[in-house]
Amino acid sequence: MVNYELIEALEDPAGIVVVEWAEKIEAELPKEKLVVKFEYVREDKREIILRANGQRHEGLLKV
Repeated sequence: MVNYELIEALEDPAGIVVVEWAEKIEAELPKEKLVVKFEYVREDKREIILRANGQRHEGLLKV
């Protein structure tokens, strides 16, 4: 099933889309993206990992 609203949002260069459980739709996501992961360090502490895919997103992480 294709969600055309999601595809339209992902194609908007000025838009921001946050997808929980993105690994379930990895094939539908653009190759260039900013990936934000929350990983447990301890039960009460998490680490936020940012991974840039693409020049535009790499620039965002330099700010």
